[in-house]
Amino acid sequence: SLLFDGLVNYSKYGDDSRLRSQLTKSELENMQPILLVSKIVSLFMIKPEIFYYGKNAKAMKDFFETAVLFKNSDNVAPSREKYHTKETEAKVYFVDYDMVQAELVLLSRKNKFDKNRIAEALLYNTYFGSGLSSIVFQEIRESKSLAYSAMSKYASAKKQDEFDYLVAYIGTQSNKLPEALKAIQELLNEMPLNEAQFEAAKESVLKTLVASRVTKSNIYWEYQRLKKLGIDNDNRKEIYEEVKKITLKDLETFFNTEVKNSKFDLLVIGNKKDINFSSLNDFGTVKEMMPSFLFNYDK
Repeated sequence: SLLFDGLVNYSKYGDDSRLRSQLTKSELENMQPILLVSKIVSLFMIKPEIFYYGKNAKAMKDFFETAVLFKNSDNVAPSREKYHTKETEAKVYFVDYDMVQAELVLLSRKNKFDKNRIAEALLYNTYFGSGLSSIVFQEIRESKSLAYSAMSKYASAKKQDEFDYLVAYIGTQSNKLPEALKAIQELLNEMPLNEAQFEAAKESVLKTLVASRVTKSNIYWEYQRLKKLGIDNDNRKEIYEEVKKITLKDLETFFNTEVKNSKFDLLVIGNKKDINFSSLNDFGTVKEMMPSFLFNYDK
C-alpha cells in the first residue's frame, strides 16, 4: 500500500489527488449523519443504467419500467472530479519503514492511450517485463541474484484521455539496492534480444488470447472497460492478429520508442538506517514522505 498506492499516487498526481482528498478521521467525526443519509437517498434520484443477464429480458424490462424505486430517476449522474497527472521529473520519494528488505519502483508517464499500442505492449510485458521467463526476472534475479522479485510493465491507460505508464519494480536486500537499481536502469535502456525467448513469449500471449472468455456479468464490465477507452467492439481478435504479425525487430522499435531513455521518478520504501542514500542522490533529489500525508489521515 505504501509503495503502489501512496508513493505511486503521489508521483502521478502530486498534492492534489483522489487518494489525498479522502476525509480524515476528525472530518468524518464532525460531519452530521443527516448529510450522509441524504447522499444515500440522492443516489436513487439518478437515472440508472441497468444490465441484465438471463433468459427473460422482457419481464425484467417491464419490471424496471414500472419499479417505484426508479420511477422518478431523471437526474444525470454528476461527473467525477478530475485530477490531473504530472510529468515524471526524475525525483526520488522515500518512505521510512521498519523492514528487512527494500522495495523500489521506477515510474514514467508516457503518451496518452493509443489502441494501436495494445498488442505491442502485451508482447513487451510478456517477453521483457513480467513472469519467471521474462528478461527482467532472468537477468536481475536468476543471473545476477540482485533481487527476490523483479518486473517491468508497460501499463496502458484505463481511459481514452489518460496517459500510459512505464513501471519497473524490484524487491531486494537493502545492501544490494544500488546494484539492483543500476541493473534495472541498464535493462530499461538496452533490451537484450533473444529470438527463441521472443517466440515463446509470443506463443504465450496468443494462447492466452485464444483461451480468454467473457461471459455472464463480465460482458457488461468488459463493455464498460472498452467504452472508456473509446473502443466500441470486442477487440481481442484484432489484438490476436496484430500480435501474430509482430517480429522481434518490431518489438525492439517499440522498446526504443516507448521505453528507452524514459524519465523516471524513483519510489523507495525501506529502513532508513539501512539505505544507501548516496546512490539515491545520484538518481535525483531525495524527498522523504510521511504515510499520514500520502493517505491524508490524522497522526
